[in-house]
Amino acid sequence: MTDTTHPRQGLAARMIAAAPWAWVLAAFLYASAFAFAQTDDMCTFGRLLWRQDANPFLETWNLYLNWTGRYSSTFVVALGGWLIAIAPVPEHWVYSAFVAALLLALAASLYAAQRLVGDGGRGRWLPGLILTAFVLVLTPSKLEGLLWLTGAAVYTLGIGALLWLALEMQRDLRGPGLRWRTSWRSPAAIFITTGFNELLALSVGAMILLVALAHRPRRNWPQHAVYFAAFAAALLVTVLAPGNFARDSLSDATRHDLPTALRLAGESLQLFWLHGLSVHGMLVVCLAAASAAAGLWMKSTQGVVAGSWSRLWPLCVVLLTAMPLHAVVYSFLTGEAMPGRIVNQAYAMGLVGIGLVSCWCGLRLAAGGAGRIPAGAVMLVMGLVLVTSAPFLGFTRVIREEAAGWRHEQLERQALIAQGRQLKLPRVVVPAFSDRPALVSVLQGADISDDPTYWVNTCLASYSRVPEIVLEPRTLPAP
Repeated sequence: MTDTTHPRQGLAARMIAAAPWAWVLAAFLYASAFAFAQTDDMCTFGRLLWRQDANPFLETWNLYLNWTGRYSSTFVVALGGWLIAIAPVPEHWVYSAFVAALLLALAASLYAAQRLVGDGGRGRWLPGLILTAFVLVLTPSKLEGLLWLTGAAVYTLGIGALLWLALEMQRDLRGPGLRWRTSWRSPAAIFITTGFNELLALSVGAMILLVALAHRPRRNWPQHAVYFAAFAAALLVTVLAPGNFARDSLSDATRHDLPTALRLAGESLQLFWLHGLSVHGMLVVCLAAASAAAGLWMKSTQGVVAGSWSRLWPLCVVLLTAMPLHAVVYSFLTGEAMPGRIVNQAYAMGLVGIGLVSCWCGLRLAAGGAGRIPAGAVMLVMGLVLVTSAPFLGFTRVIREEAAGWRHEQLERQALIAQGRQLKLPRVVVPAFSDRPALVSVLQGADISDDPTYWVNTCLASYSRVPEIVLEPRTLPAP
């Protein structure tokens, strides 16, 4: 079925169908204007600016030796600090712009991943936008996964890198003249993605293995050999980092015990079901419906046809099994239950898998004669469901009602710290932020305390170049 409407009418219909999804992305980009550096950001930026001469490579190497082998995500965070150091504008605006850039990078990767779904035509921007909107709204902790530079760099940007890797591998396997070699981009993508975090590294290994199973002809063996060699090298680099052993020595949890890991993983998955999927499960169904409708729309109006299932299923298996895999592996490696930041990453990966599979199914349905289904109307209705859902309305309410006050208090605190540094005070005392329970999960993380040796205090003091920072003691109301 081809689009027989007038071009301007077709454009108007597409814009109406896209409006709710674009509104979601715009809301999150606007929220990034209220993002401030905090906790781990301060630790990294403090070392970067005053010990590493603002060199992101030196800071990445320092953390590799002393804290973590996550060289890719560490470099991204350090790069943000470097931009703050060199940009001739207030640091807050640089930080916010960098957070917004990470959100846009995720959107760009979800758009590009549609090339694994279909061939020919155009119009992949709409299913990519739909998937982006659902990932943003359904991410459990907006702070840890989206609006905090360290969290977004470690746990969200890496998902985009995994999608980039899937695209590069498929280009190798489908491209002419590459029988005995691969593009340099594929090993580079393997090396970069593996370095985001240990769990994504395992996802890379699983996808390489599944791609080898999906493309078994002898002519593809050289590519597979290159992929496995690049992955083995990257995995050794990240796992054998001296910083991993230094960090692990600080914990006395029971590690590498499979029964304990399975028990903790079961508890984590049960909590996720109770507080996540069972609460917002209908929105996941809406994601599947909207993505399938987007596939119908791409086939009927944009000329896109469903691609080979063999190039999509390895990635989708990795994405859809991310939650149980991450739960077990994290508990096995650390001896602890899966924390919220891991849930953010695994849940987002599962949502991406659902979106890609559903869009591919929509293309197949359209090829089978289902083109009469009003895809635009379905996408519009699902979009309206999303923008009127509790997670999105709660998010926008916090940003609309409380974010401006949060920014004002942050800037006031920064002015007090700058004044203390100028006066060379031995201790800077700053007021506590106002109590905003709803804000904590959106913009505000752990704060400093009245103990100058608390790690957040020491990181903020190092970044601010003052000897000590403490919270002003709270005054109890008169009886």
